[in-house]
Amino acid sequence: MTGFIRPPVIAFAIAVALAAGVAAGALLGPIVINAAPSDLVNAVPGTAAVELGQFGDPARITLHADLTGDGSVYSTSAGVLSASACSVGAQLTSGQLVATVNGQNVIAVHTAFPLWRDLASGQRGGDVAALRAELARLGGATTDGTVIDKATAAAIRAFFASAGAPLPNSSGVVLPIANIVWLPSETATVMSCPLSIGQQVASGDLLLRVLPTIARFTVTGAQPGAIGGARQIAIDGITAAVPDGGVIDNAEDVAALGSTPSVLAWLAGTAVTEGLPLTWTLAEPITVASVPPAALGSFEGTTACLLSEDGTAVRVTVVSSLLGRALVVAADSDAPLPTTVRLDPVGAATCG
Repeated sequence: MTGFIRPPVIAFAIAVALAAGVAAGALLGPIVINAAPSDLVNAVPGTAAVELGQFGDPARITLHADLTGDGSVYSTSAGVLSASACSVGAQLTSGQLVATVNGQNVIAVHTAFPLWRDLASGQRGGDVAALRAELARLGGATTDGTVIDKATAAAIRAFFASAGAPLPNSSGVVLPIANIVWLPSETATVMSCPLSIGQQVASGDLLLRVLPTIARFTVTGAQPGAIGGARQIAIDGITAAVPDGGVIDNAEDVAALGSTPSVLAWLAGTAVTEGLPLTWTLAEPITVASVPPAALGSFEGTTACLLSEDGTAVRVTVVSSLLGRALVVAADSDAPLPTTVRLDPVGAATCG
């Protein structure tokens, strides 16, 4: 049994070959079936074998992402970029060394909101509480609180040392703002690296971009077809089911699709609002019969009749076409398809 793949089409169609085209080995593209073409009605009687194969009913759709933020990570220091851990597609985590600017190490830190000032012993505030919460999450020897106490200062020094970027000794400032950048999430995938080693960096410059938090994906543009059934999409080898309604919000599927090179490139580009063109298919391919167009007769919309070699009539639904042959399924799922058909559509007029 072979597999059949069709070019995505909006209407149900079959490809009909002109006699001269067949002789030259050239085939016409798909045409919409509205009525029995005259060359089918006048086909020369004969028989042809029916070929069975698997068909996924591919069709064009558009994928959209519901994003939170744009993933921008901004520099808080100024000087020459002498080292960078930025690499498109790499995973960046809170507590990781990301760059060196003017000889000063810069660590990515995820907090509930961006830190905005140098922090010294004894200082209090919401930013201190956000930092202490992240240090505690990462295993630092501190607890929730709103003040930079001795334990918090020690946890900050240990935090930087564990990243391979020990802070210089200071009698006042415990955490210089120039030594950290805010990461929008605990872990993120790098989408773009706009700066080059040796480039002059100013505070507020875009240091890198990470994949924004994706809440969900939505599929649009699907056209109704003759084949029902669960659908799926595949991007760079990652396959995800598309639920009824077209919204993909399973956390594992969202994360897997969001980390593929194609999605990363799309989100990093300028056409993100236009959506990502894709093809979806049936989650479970169906078995279809491939028959010559001349075997079809008694057309009613997208259905037609086949006559087996012994004259038994079977009504079928035309689902697509491939290389000049029609791909059909039995209109009645319980009706068996013949193994050989007559090229005699006139005789199919009595098909029920």
